[in-house]
Amino acid sequence: MLTLLLLLVPFANAGKLSDGWRGHPYGLAGGPGDFLSQAPTENCTPDPESGVRWRCSESIGGAPVEVNYMLATELGGVFTGVVIQCKGYLVCTTVIDTLMAAWGKPFRIDEYGQIPDRTWADGSVLAGWEYNQFSDSGTANTFDKVIYERIKAVQAAKARAAADAL
Repeated sequence: MLTLLLLLVPFANAGKLSDGWRGHPYGLAGGPGDFLSQAPTENCTPDPESGVRWRCSESIGGAPVEVNYMLATELGGVFTGVVIQCKGYLVCTTVIDTLMAAWGKPFRIDEYGQIPDRTWADGSVLAGWEYNQFSDSGTANTFDKVIYERIKAVQAAKARAAADAL
C-alpha cells in the first residue's frame, strides 16, 4: 500500500534524499567492480534474498539498524534504494529523528500512532516511514521512481513475451 501511495505523490523538497544513500546515488550499477560489488560496511551478508545485494548491521544516529541495499536484477543489478529496519521504540525514535534531520520535512505525516508514518519526495526519489507499535519495529524505504518505472517496463515486456509464447 505504501508503495502505491508513494507513486501517486507530488514531488517536494526533502533535503539530501535525492543524493542517494550515504553519498551513493540510486541508479548506480551493482556489478563487478561497481558500487556494491564490495560490502558497503563491515557487518554485511551478501545476497540474503532476491533483490537484496547486501544486508548490513549499521547505525543511524547511533541507533542500531539493519540496512538492505536493493538491486534491480531486471536492469542488470542497478542500485534502487535501501530498506532500513529498526527495533524498539527508543531506537526507532532516534532513527526517524535522524532521517527527518537529513531528509527534511516530509510532505505527508500521518498524525496517528506512537511514531507517525511519513512520506518524502525529492525529485524522482521517494521515501516512506512506517512504525508498527504491535511489533515495536520501524521501516524506512527509499527508491527512485524513474528506476522503478524502468523495472516495471522490463517486467511488462517479459510478461508480454511469455503471453505471446502461449
